[in-house]
Amino acid sequence: MLQEAQWDRTNQAGRARVAAYLRENWNGGTIMASMGSLAHFMQELSRDGFRIQDFLHEGNGDLWLAALEYPDPHVEWVLLEEQAEGGDMLAQRARSRPAYLAGYARVAEGGGVALYRRRS
Repeated sequence: MLQEAQWDRTNQAGRARVAAYLRENWNGGTIMASMGSLAHFMQELSRDGFRIQDFLHEGNGDLWLAALEYPDPHVEWVLLEEQAEGGDMLAQRARSRPAYLAGYARVAEGGGVALYRRRS
């Protein structure tokens, strides 16, 4: 079990860069992230003061489904897991629909995670 818990260690340094960018630039806007793939990162971000209420995730029901279709009117930030198991549902959507994140700029990446911010 100890070895299994350490599998993701190499990604932590990369995610720390994403967390640092978010910590320094977050404006209180909602962050969309899949709880199914990034719950561990959300928990890591709690050390920086982020709360579960700061995230839009699958547990938010219809709002999640609306943002999954068109994130622009609903969220300021989008956090994707791009590597594990071929990427999470947001990464797969972004790959299959190039216009999906057209209203966002990629602002940070590392450890298999990418952070996008809505353009002004």
